[in-house]
Amino acid sequence: VATRPGTLMSAANAITVHLTGRGGHGAMAQVEGNVVLALSHLVPRLGEVVAGLSFEGTDCACSAGVVRAGTANNVVPRVATALGTLRTFTPDHLDVALERLRRLVAEVGSAFGVAASFELGESAPAVVNDTAVVARVLDVAARLVGHDAVLVTPPVAPSDDVAELLGRVAGCYLFVGGALADGSSGMHHGPDFAVD
Repeated sequence: VATRPGTLMSAANAITVHLTGRGGHGAMAQVEGNVVLALSHLVPRLGEVVAGLSFEGTDCACSAGVVRAGTANNVVPRVATALGTLRTFTPDHLDVALERLRRLVAEVGSAFGVAASFELGESAPAVVNDTAVVARVLDVAARLVGHDAVLVTPPVAPSDDVAELLGRVAGCYLFVGGALADGSSGMHHGPDFAVD
C-alpha cells in the first residue's frame, strides 16, 4: 500500500496541436508547408515544455500519444494533428508550461511555413489527499499488511479524476501493489500489465 499526504498525483490537461499547410505531391514535398515534417520536429520537443519543472523531486510531463497526418503514401497532407497530455503539479507549473507550448508551436509553425495552433481539452486537477485521512489509512494498512508493505510515496506524474471528489470531500487515494506469481507485472496502460 502506498500513498502520501498532500499532493499525490499531477493535474492533467489534454492538448491538441493543429498544423495546416499547403500539401501536395509527395515527390515534390518542400520543407515549407510540409505539415508531416513540421509535426515530426514538434512531437519530440514536447518535453521542452516542462523542462526543469518538478514537484518534490517528481518531474512534470508533456508527451504525444496520437499523431495523425494523411491517408496516402505519395501525398503530403494539408493537415496534421498531435494529441497529447500535459501533467503539472501546481498552477504556476501549468502557466509556465502553457507559455512554453505556445512559443514552441509558434516556432515550429514559422520554421516550416505552416499555420500552427494548440488547444486544451479535458482536464483534471491534481490529486490532493487529506493529511488526517492519510494518517488513518497508513495506520490501518500497517496493521493489515505489515509496516514493511506500507510506503509513503513521492508524488507521481500520472493523474486521476478522483481529484474532483477529493476537492469536495476529505479522502485518501492510495496504490495497492500487485504482481503475478513470478513477480512480474507491467505498468497500467502498458501491454504487459497483468493482475493475478
